[in-house]
This record gives sequence, C-alpha cells and structure tokens, in this order.
Amino acid sequence: MSRPIVGCFKDFKSYIKALARVNVDINIDDWKKVPESLKNTIWENVKKEFNLIDDKKKELVLKVTGMR
Repeated sequence: MSRPIVGCFKDFKSYIKALARVNVDINIDDWKKVPESLKNTIWENVKKEFNLIDDKKKELVLKVTGMR
C-alpha cells in the first residue's frame, strides 16, 4: 500500500534512513561511493512506498538518504 508524503514527513525520512541502513554496506563511508544501481533500487522503493509518480524528487530524496 502506498502512502502520500503530505503529513508524514517524519515517517518519510525514517523510511529513507532505514532503507539506507538495510541496503548500504556499513563499510561504505561516503554516499558518493554507493553504486548507482543501489541508489536506483532505494529510489524505486521510495517511489513505490510513497506513491511518487515521476523522478522529479529523486535527487533530493537520495541526498537525504546519503545523510544516514
């Protein structure tokens, strides 16, 4: 079930950070070193969970993800 972002930013941010913790190797200390394919997988999960239709916010979402 997808959720709208409006009204649940805290959940949105927590979800993104959880995705990063689960998917990104703890030994990778710089977000720039994370493979693009993994970043795309994280983005696709976020799009699905929060019903994002296009890629307009991809850069912003991945930037927040990199702040884990």
